[in-house]
Amino acid sequence: MKIKPFTNTDKDLEAIVEIYCQSFKKENAEKVLQTIIKHSTYEGFSGIKYVRESGKVLGFAYGYSSLPGQFYQGKLQLQLNAEERIQWLDNCFEFVELAVAPESRKRGIGRVLLDELLKTTSHATSILTTSTDNLPAIQFYKKNAWQVVKARAAVIPNLPPLVIMGKELTKEEVK
Repeated sequence: MKIKPFTNTDKDLEAIVEIYCQSFKKENAEKVLQTIIKHSTYEGFSGIKYVRESGKVLGFAYGYSSLPGQFYQGKLQLQLNAEERIQWLDNCFEFVELAVAPESRKRGIGRVLLDELLKTTSHATSILTTSTDNLPAIQFYKKNAWQVVKARAAVIPNLPPLVIMGKELTKEEVK
């Protein structure tokens, strides 16, 4: 098994999109592809994939620098007080996606992807959001030293609230 970087021109992008669609029950693969391509142009983008010796992609993770003026950082800022904004968003890596093929789950691949992606950044913190009802994800991140920053945040209007989670990155975790 190997961890390899991926970009918006990667030969495995179709497999990455398929894993995303399977993991998050999304049917519009073209929209998912366009979102990943858009995110790959953001400053500080880092994407990695977990690849079997046969070349089959079993999972992926990506994120980018969270910067003022970005859509999602703006949404997060509205949910945090001034102190939290400084603590969590000032030198932050936005951990955007982590997905493992359904047949490959519960084998430690998610943990490897999480750890390895954070090693690609030099930021002081990382932040992510997940559904309030996604208890397996919340427990996974807590087990890996992430903390709940906001338990119920209305990040996107007219959608269910999300959990905002953050992690202070140590020198061992970053490049």
